[in-house]
Amino acid sequence: MTDIKPLVWIYSPDETGSGARLQSFLKADGITSKSSSALPQSFEGISMAIICDNGITAPRFSEISEIRSLSDIPIMTVSHSCNEIYRTVALDKGADICLSADSLGRNEFTARTAAMLRRYFYSLPPTEAIPDTIVNGSLAVDRKRREFFAQGREVKLTSTQFGIVEYLMENCGRVCSVEDIYRSVWKEAPYGVHRTVVDHIRRIRGKIEPDPHNPQYIKAVFGMGYKMERSS
Repeated sequence: MTDIKPLVWIYSPDETGSGARLQSFLKADGITSKSSSALPQSFEGISMAIICDNGITAPRFSEISEIRSLSDIPIMTVSHSCNEIYRTVALDKGADICLSADSLGRNEFTARTAAMLRRYFYSLPPTEAIPDTIVNGSLAVDRKRREFFAQGREVKLTSTQFGIVEYLMENCGRVCSVEDIYRSVWKEAPYGVHRTVVDHIRRIRGKIEPDPHNPQYIKAVFGMGYKMERSS
């Protein structure tokens, strides 16, 4: 456990009141937050970022990319018109989860925020000793440096993408259900998470597979989940 007290930064550029509403939710649950219409100059001391925008009609993709280039903190978007196109791009830019503002209740929002903070701060160490570097054929995960390599070249992954690849590499050759992947990487109970995991897997394949439409490494097992194919 860490003694650091989490601080959530809520970025609400349009000042529509969304930031203040979310901040009041977090305050009621004892989570410290700040709401601003501008990004901070530094993310030191900030544990998580929440971006309020209008979804596909007025997204904040550049801000997501900016945060991700500077920090590996969890990023949540709370957006109107939060459709599949928006989610796909937001996840690719570095967001970890996208929630719809139109149907978002206090309980779900605070529960997901707390879960993402636990994931960032309080992840339990593995029960079995796992090497710092996991190698599977031409793929390699450096767990200590949080770097991933394919065919000898480093592939830049977001924090969530790295967590998925790391989990699949740790369980190489074994089928991992969508629920298991979500539970391991997001550190929260899996409920209605299939689309979220599928979107992340698609983006990962686009980065590491020679032919993403005919994947060699991350295989889908119909009706069961995904597995990292074991290389000889």
